[in-house]
Amino acid sequence: MIIKDNTIIFSSGSDSFLLEIPKNFNKILVQMSGGVNSALMAYALAQYKSLIRPEISITPVTMLINDSHSMCIMLNTLSR
Repeated sequence: MIIKDNTIIFSSGSDSFLLEIPKNFNKILVQMSGGVNSALMAYALAQYKSLIRPEISITPVTMLINDSHSMCIMLNTLSR
């Protein structure tokens, strides 16, 4: 993991990805599917929050794919 300015670069072997969140984003939803990808993204966001942006809030969510009504309620709640 490399930290530079407001960015974290994660590397594993020949793969790497960059995580940078715009300053005007303070609330983040992470869809947790139960798979490895969502777990790694949640971990990356937790590291980003811990090391760079402690003021952001991270909320894990899980839902049915076509459950747009629940998504609207959740986004409404988070915007308050």
